Amino acid sequence: MKIFAALVGLLQASPMLIGQSRGSHAPGYLDLPYLDECTGTKDYGTWQGICVPATPPAACTTEKHLRTHRLLSSEGHYNIPSC
Repeated sequence: MKIFAALVGLLQASPMLIGQSRGSHAPGYLDLPYLDECTGTKDYGTWQGICVPATPPAACTTEKHLRTHRLLSSEGHYNIPSC
């Protein structure tokens, strides 16, 4: 019983990634404040996903674009494809 209580304590104290909550399976990058401004969409035939453009879209500043690109591209935590 002590082991179970210790495991529950560890789970409750573990840090969460951006956008995660217990029971949530949505990727953390969906909570980036300027995700819509700095990403595009890519057509995969039956569905669409986000992509990282090589140059900043009009609504996205250069600084926000660089931060978004670093986080979402293969350089960062996620491997979101280029547009």
